[in-house]
Amino acid sequence: MAIASSKPLTATELKAVARTIVLSQGNKYVKELLRKHQITMGLTKADFFRHMAKAIDEGSLTQPMIEEWLSEVEGWGDQHVYLYAPPLPAPAKVESLIRASAHASLLASSASYEFPDELLLTGIVLDRTSLSFVWHLGNSGWERAKARDFTREEDGDLYRYDAFRERADRSVVRFDWRFGAPYCAIFIQLPNSGALHSEALARVFDDLAVAGLIARPLKRLQLTDAVKRSSKDNSVVVKSTKMGASGGYVEMAATAEGGIGDIQAIREARKAVDDTLFFSADGMFGFNVDGKSGFTMPVKAQVYGAESRIRIWAQCTRDDVYRVVNFFWSKN
Repeated sequence: MAIASSKPLTATELKAVARTIVLSQGNKYVKELLRKHQITMGLTKADFFRHMAKAIDEGSLTQPMIEEWLSEVEGWGDQHVYLYAPPLPAPAKVESLIRASAHASLLASSASYEFPDELLLTGIVLDRTSLSFVWHLGNSGWERAKARDFTREEDGDLYRYDAFRERADRSVVRFDWRFGAPYCAIFIQLPNSGALHSEALARVFDDLAVAGLIARPLKRLQLTDAVKRSSKDNSVVVKSTKMGASGGYVEMAATAEGGIGDIQAIREARKAVDDTLFFSADGMFGFNVDGKSGFTMPVKAQVYGAESRIRIWAQCTRDDVYRVVNFFWSKN
């Protein structure tokens, strides 16, 4: 799903986008963008800036290229995923509902490069197979830049200056509905602390209601059965599993390399447990790169069954995120 076509940016504006958004992504993904378009990479972020700016001036790195890349990597992975029952309106009616709402201007709108101070709905993308709402939240932080440290003598005293570089980031919240799928998903790239998630979910449901898609919050789909079945699946590395019953719980975990399936005593104990006696289940799982899984990088995912929440512990592409989600849904 590509980002909707944007209003054309000047070369100077596009360089600013590269400086603030593209280079806030992990180096691995920036390198993939440059490699894909045969642009010199270099070794450092400073190299990335220089080569990207040159490519923009030469026309070998364009706005559509950057936007397509952002749609694949920005806000995917290193996030929490909640699964819900899909909205009630038929997919064929979705466009007319949105166009009749206060969010009509965001449908097929320009790609957003904003860093808003509060979570803001910045775009709606609709095609024949799916619907996506995207919210952004700007934030900044400071990271050590030891190469810029220095000492200086002033009035007979020696001072040490420790340098920090400001880093501009933006977090993404996304509602994604793939028509025909038995679930839709809300992806939250914010820490699960305090009221951050409940506030983000409330904002999602408010904006979906404004768009005419829902009258009340969607029903959350539990993943307890998915955790139970996945913890006995040899195609995934099961790092730990925890199942709760009234008054207590049973937990099994691998403390060495590999998963509980590699430890005979724990593997046999897991087989002997009657899952039907437990009402909740959580687990930590690992997906490896091999010829069958389709993953482009190793990914760890923690599943909280009763919360219907999947925590993905690595930045990755959209396709890898959906490989994780679809694996657990197939076990539900």
